[in-house]
Amino acid sequence: MNHTLWNLPINLGNGKVKLSQSGLSVIVETDFGLTVQYDWKEYLVISVPGSLSGKVCGLCGNFNSKKEDDLVTPSGSQASSIVALGKSWRVPNVPEDAQCRDECLGNCETCDKHSFFDGLKDRVFCGLLTHIMDGPLSDCNAVIDPKVFHEMCMYDVCMGEGMKNFLCNTLQVYSDACQRAGIKIYDWRHLAHCCKYTQPSCPENSHYEFCGNACPATCVDPDAATKCNKSCVETCVCDEGFLLSGTECVPKAQCGCSYNGAYIEAGASLFTDRCAEKCTCNKSTKKVDCMKPGCHQGYECKVVNDLIGCHPMEYAECSMTGGPHVETFDGHNYNFRGTCVYQLAGVCSKDPSLPKFEVDVQNDVYGKRVGSGAKLVEVKVDGNSIVVTRRQKGSVLITVQQMGDSVEITTDFGLLVSYDWHSAVHVKVPSTYADAMCGLCGNYNHNPKDEVSEEELVKRWRVAEIPGCVDGCKNKSDCPSCDITQKDIYETDKYCGLIRNPTGPFRECHAIKSPESIFKNCVYDVCLYNGKKDSWCSYLRTYTLECQRRGVNVSQWRTEDFCPTSKMSHPTNSHYEHCGDVCQATCDTGAPPVDCKRPCEEGWMCNDGFLLSGSSCSLFLQITWAKPVVCVEIIMTR
Repeated sequence: MNHTLWNLPINLGNGKVKLSQSGLSVIVETDFGLTVQYDWKEYLVISVPGSLSGKVCGLCGNFNSKKEDDLVTPSGSQASSIVALGKSWRVPNVPEDAQCRDECLGNCETCDKHSFFDGLKDRVFCGLLTHIMDGPLSDCNAVIDPKVFHEMCMYDVCMGEGMKNFLCNTLQVYSDACQRAGIKIYDWRHLAHCCKYTQPSCPENSHYEFCGNACPATCVDPDAATKCNKSCVETCVCDEGFLLSGTECVPKAQCGCSYNGAYIEAGASLFTDRCAEKCTCNKSTKKVDCMKPGCHQGYECKVVNDLIGCHPMEYAECSMTGGPHVETFDGHNYNFRGTCVYQLAGVCSKDPSLPKFEVDVQNDVYGKRVGSGAKLVEVKVDGNSIVVTRRQKGSVLITVQQMGDSVEITTDFGLLVSYDWHSAVHVKVPSTYADAMCGLCGNYNHNPKDEVSEEELVKRWRVAEIPGCVDGCKNKSDCPSCDITQKDIYETDKYCGLIRNPTGPFRECHAIKSPESIFKNCVYDVCLYNGKKDSWCSYLRTYTLECQRRGVNVSQWRTEDFCPTSKMSHPTNSHYEHCGDVCQATCDTGAPPVDCKRPCEEGWMCNDGFLLSGSSCSLFLQITWAKPVVCVEIIMTR
């Protein structure tokens, strides 16, 4: 609220606006009769008093008891289509969202009424819906017409190709509406054979109830349940002796503080307007202590991911790519060929306020060429060891997020480590780690001239020896060399020169991200390869991603003769896009990552109807059969 994360319940204006948790939803109530219910997923209900009849507008219509004029635009005219209606009520001056669009891209999907699956879906899915509504939910039919829910189910099944839990979701919405209308219904989940994970997952120290109290006992109001005059709802109830504190059930002694209508969990903090104060609930005294100013030196108050808070004023990034070439936090560049395990970056400072972490890497060997890029990355943080290796592309030992063609490991204290499963590793840290770092990436003291030599770095930051690994070239003949007479050729636009061409595809990026280090590394490696293997293409791609991730436009530079997409490895059931949406839906979630707001990137995107599953694009179909109970995940590739 106002870019600050608040816990329920909330009381504003001495009761003018109240927000509370009821069952599986949040309820917003006003003193003039407006009620808004939302289940944090897909179910949204708006109730208004009769005094507002004919005085409202929007996608919900005008509430004048006439269905025929509901599709009215702000100008008062009837919309020519549903798409036109949606466009007319689009809220102005709202920040753009990568997923925001008014209509389908290309042709909208349609339902093939004559397909085999259409009949299967009707019998297996929505036919079962009708069976449930005529059974344990039958007492509700006279009050809430189930026909519209059956039509919604058919539409979702047809358009969603059987994905996710549309049947259970529809029944949950219908049963919630029935219960809140005061109608007694019976447990439908067992008869519907909904998979276990569709039943609400309750927090620790709580349990599920099909017909529980709609007004949970909270730390703010421990007696709320005894004063409740609402009908029972499907919900999670705190166990005896526990109270709801935010989203957790805690003993009364561990409750937090009330502050200006807000509830702050014990030990937690919130920021007042523009971070003027940081107010913390003292665990011992149960009183709120406010500190001015809200942000320490080196931090600034700003909105990130829709929440206001104190964030580092700047970040520093270290990268290891290609040859491999290392660019430290302070901008020093050097070539590194060791093939043992080395600490790329870590915290050397003893400052207890800085969370500790370590990033280790191991380089690969290509023929006699020592060190040809990272083949393994390990991130150690909070007692966890996260390993990403080239041999298991698309998989990690701890689940992290895949963004485009890279895996990203992030922490709540600002560390970001990315690895492309090929050779490039990037480590990004906030300015709070200035002069506190160590490893191959340097000390981050803003002085690139005090970085030690490659030989010293290798000896100092080797953390493990692998059988056969070396810190450098064993013999002079093993060290790669470049024919200097060829260097000028590789600096032209036919090779690496395109990177820094002032009128080329990267011209808009030059002022944002200097092309010099990538250009030099490109020429160095291409020269070592004697212009073979199209090695310059990987550097052009690296610079493309560097620019695109900074929101800079890069013109299409690939052609059928120059770094063609046909030579790029890619998953089946995917297609290339020069500027594609990296927030792809996955088989795990069925939807893009939550709060994903990222610029487009060059890469391979799953075709329509396919979802990202590890390093491949798969067709996902989940079927819940009536008898016996079977939850099937079908993955098909062509």
